[in-house]
Amino acid sequence: MILGGLRAMRDCQGMRKSSSEFREALKRVQEEIAPRVETPATLVRGKERNVLRNSGIYWKALNLLGPRPGVIELTDFGQRVADGAISRAEFAAVVVQSFTLPNPHLSGVDWSGWRDAHLEIRPLLLILEIILAMREAGNPGEAYLALEELVRVVIPLAGAKAELDDYVAAIEAKRRGDLDLSAWPDCVPEDNDPRMADEFLRFLSHWGYLNREKGSTRYTTTYWLSEDRLAEVREVVEARVAGSSYEDALTGLRESGRPLFVDRVRITIEVIRRPGQQAFRREVLRSFESRCVLTGETIPDVLIAAHIIPVKYGGGDDPGNGLCLRSDVHTLFDAGHIRISPERAVHLSELAGASPSYGGLAGPLALPPAVSEEVLRWRWRYN
Repeated sequence: MILGGLRAMRDCQGMRKSSSEFREALKRVQEEIAPRVETPATLVRGKERNVLRNSGIYWKALNLLGPRPGVIELTDFGQRVADGAISRAEFAAVVVQSFTLPNPHLSGVDWSGWRDAHLEIRPLLLILEIILAMREAGNPGEAYLALEELVRVVIPLAGAKAELDDYVAAIEAKRRGDLDLSAWPDCVPEDNDPRMADEFLRFLSHWGYLNREKGSTRYTTTYWLSEDRLAEVREVVEARVAGSSYEDALTGLRESGRPLFVDRVRITIEVIRRPGQQAFRREVLRSFESRCVLTGETIPDVLIAAHIIPVKYGGGDDPGNGLCLRSDVHTLFDAGHIRISPERAVHLSELAGASPSYGGLAGPLALPPAVSEEVLRWRWRYN
């Protein structure tokens, strides 16, 4: 939904945020995404109200939307994310490392209390650090956080500049029923405050850092660090480019050489274990004559059948939803470094384009007739 909304903004740059063109673009995103996600967001609410009217501050805080009032104008960072020059995996890692409160991209917000207290918090990074610390404190089964714990325990402690061990001890005490919170301050007094805190957890879940386990309410829904993503999450957290601008963080993360695609292992495991995957692979490889459509590789051991619309978004096992890719190319395709347009053109991220191994990959691709333009277009717009 984030990439779909962002690309709708890119296509409507210079127009009024309330323009009919932008409203129609958002309606299309909403209609095409809603059937494929568990909790679809509402992007359009009538003629005047849309995602920018209701949540424009969210897009500005992520450094995607510029400050110009009334008019759609992406930042350079937002433009590069929308175009795929910055991959999905890179975008998520940069935001985890650099999203800061007080937020330098929000004008008109009174941060004086924060600055007087010399308080600066990187909430996404802090959440991951706490959950990693809880996991490493002993019981991996305790490596999770719920919104109720975030707003009642973590945020007040962050305001007091607590140490990592203090968060872990307080959360463990609360779970045992040994923590008296009656004298703790309410640090989320406004109606929107818990919703914004919830957005932090949802962001980490959406981009693959945490698993979401739905509870009876949003306050009891838990966000888990799974073992199969532990190493990748730790790599991003420990990159330590915090304190940088988004651009500096991106440069630092690229130069670090660390893997930023935290969903990589999960997708690999799904490919191996998922029922029906072998039959899907047979059909796709047959359709592509057992040849990677991008590299021409034919060694069967390294060929993978990739879903164009991912399984987690309801992508089926029809060969028309498949591409035959070499395993390393498959990883780059899923991370957003390699994209294929509905016209079969190949688009590379800045990192892939500069690579001696991948920079020469080009289209247009000769895809089997079974691969439909519809599934390519969905992937192009939203993933």
